[in-house]
Amino acid sequence: MLTGRLVTEETAPKASQKIAARTESSQALVSLLSLARKAEASNPRASVDLDRSTDPLAGIIGRPVLRSLLSAMQYRHPTIVTHGRRTARLAVALASHLGWDRPQLTYLELAALLHDLGKVGVPDNILAKPGSLSPDEAGLLAVHQGIALDVLAACRVHHEVLTTIAHAFPHTDPTAERLGRPGEAHVGGRILAVADAFDSLRTDQSYRSALAPEEALKRLTESDTRFDGNVVAALSRLAESTGPDGNALEAHPADCELAPLPPSEAQEAASLGQIFSYMYILESLYDGFTLVDADLRFVLASRGSVRLFDRPAHELHGKSWANRTLPTSDHEGKPLADHELPLNRVLASSKAVSRSLRMQATGGRWLDVEVQAVPLADEGGRLLGIAEIFRSQTRSVEPPHVRELKLAASRDPLTGLANRSELETQLKQSMKKFKAGGAPFSALFLDVDFFKRVNDNYGHAVGDEVLVGLAKLLRQECYSGELLARYGGEEFVVICPETDLPSARRRAERLRLAVSQSILCADPDVRVTASFGAAAAEPGDTVESLLLRADKALYRAKKTGRNRSCSFTTAELAVCQPTEPTEDENSDPFVYVTSFKACLASDMVVFKLGGFLREERAVLVDVAPGRAVIRMGSRGLFGGWGGSSQWRPVEVRLEFGDGTTGIESRQNRSIVVRVTVRPIGRIRKADVFKSRAVEVVGSLRSYFAASDA
Repeated sequence: MLTGRLVTEETAPKASQKIAARTESSQALVSLLSLARKAEASNPRASVDLDRSTDPLAGIIGRPVLRSLLSAMQYRHPTIVTHGRRTARLAVALASHLGWDRPQLTYLELAALLHDLGKVGVPDNILAKPGSLSPDEAGLLAVHQGIALDVLAACRVHHEVLTTIAHAFPHTDPTAERLGRPGEAHVGGRILAVADAFDSLRTDQSYRSALAPEEALKRLTESDTRFDGNVVAALSRLAESTGPDGNALEAHPADCELAPLPPSEAQEAASLGQIFSYMYILESLYDGFTLVDADLRFVLASRGSVRLFDRPAHELHGKSWANRTLPTSDHEGKPLADHELPLNRVLASSKAVSRSLRMQATGGRWLDVEVQAVPLADEGGRLLGIAEIFRSQTRSVEPPHVRELKLAASRDPLTGLANRSELETQLKQSMKKFKAGGAPFSALFLDVDFFKRVNDNYGHAVGDEVLVGLAKLLRQECYSGELLARYGGEEFVVICPETDLPSARRRAERLRLAVSQSILCADPDVRVTASFGAAAAEPGDTVESLLLRADKALYRAKKTGRNRSCSFTTAELAVCQPTEPTEDENSDPFVYVTSFKACLASDMVVFKLGGFLREERAVLVDVAPGRAVIRMGSRGLFGGWGGSSQWRPVEVRLEFGDGTTGIESRQNRSIVVRVTVRPIGRIRKADVFKSRAVEVVGSLRSYFAASDA
């Protein structure tokens, strides 16, 4: 096996095996290898106890490499660097305002400084276009964004910096989710996205003049489907504060001052531009490539190779290449011998090799791939590394408009929130992570109360306006990292990562109050409330069982008065399911009989019942061992029923039985509560009485269930 073999006489080209003369394209990859060697020398990661008290960049990026990258950006156009400086200053101010500390601030600052590195390879006609970019031009810009992340990875830049950049601009990097954990939003990326957009709006562009801070903030606020509402709100608060260095939103003069590049740095910067040009060709014509150095360690696994083989790049970077890193076979399924592998053939012959074969991706999927293995040598012919370039033989180029359609397919067209399909996808990922030992997460179901009345009284256009306003409010009120989705109609779902049930209940109550206190459309007379149901993931849960509990909790909130928040655990749902009345018991339409179980010790019944009477302002009419009779509501002047619950009096008979199986302890016994409801006064409509009876029973179930919440 040739794993990790250093360049010796054995791997160096023999007299009769001269490596072909270097081409301009191979020279670009040699320059990338040189940059990677500089990164390794200036940014070793061998020690986990890095001393950042003397060098805050230790283990994050080598200072010589940072200088080289910034020089390349300045060489391409000075405004790329000055924009990065202003964005970095604003992003750090925002994060500090939100309570961030080191080293997270350092990661964010570096990500902001380098987030436009991809523009080094973008042509002038696109970089300075006085108008909107076409889909093809935007696609080219997206490719260069991915190339920049590849270059940063080869330069051993800290993974968190790459993750921040990728998540700040996910529409330009289709593999952004592979840099983070599935289903999670990256707060640093959201801060960077807002800071980048704000500085762009505040700066003169070829297609418009700079905007005033107030107008720029207004633009960001109106673009609520793109930017995190919490971060934009923090930016607004930051705009109102003044620190020792003045307003954080105003650029510092030093940010725009750049010293001329020395000739040596300018020459190196030009070679970096060639790297981007050649890597763009590779990304455009092929499906991905990998780069190993002379010691056969992976320097780079491109974004394309990540997509092709479904293997995260950080699993390979810095690791030694082995004959079976990616299982390989011929087209008949026979594994290739070691000497038949393209990279080993290059080592043996010092010549480029091309071969069609089959390679196995993560998960066992086999791909028909054409592999080109190209030796990379210095001017003296010494082998410096090998590039393997992959082209899928079932390759199809995805036009930009197809990517846009895929994004649109995951969004609700009215509110811009995630749609039901995207919700289910994210829920499956969250549940998978939870079952693998991850932190708990919760689901909130919410439904607009009496929404049909809005449509009936004001029209569907106003109803749509209310839904859009509600979506905007939820974006502003929800925390970064939470997923908002429209489930259907006036129902919405919030997925709260790393949130247990008590926290989910508090969050639901906070959102409920925000909805009830807000005006969601242009007509101030249109006011709505919402009911919430909460459930947290539990061992043994599925996506379906979690949503079912949240939905049942929402149903209970609806049945017990609306504009309230309820929750269920699996145990609570099991003991609080009502027993439906039989036809004989309910043969009289003005007698409602049902029963349910509650986790309650028998000696606690009196105390719980007393609390219920006080809360509902009910009157105890009669009490005896095992039963009680109460009266709820008040009679009107003429004895008839009124339009509200207060004026719809009923008599409620409660009978308490022991629901234990003989196994439970006294403290954990189940009490069977049999409820009989009869109207007091004149009532002619059986459906009105039944609605009131169901409401009363719902209140009882809610109260007794709350004892174990």
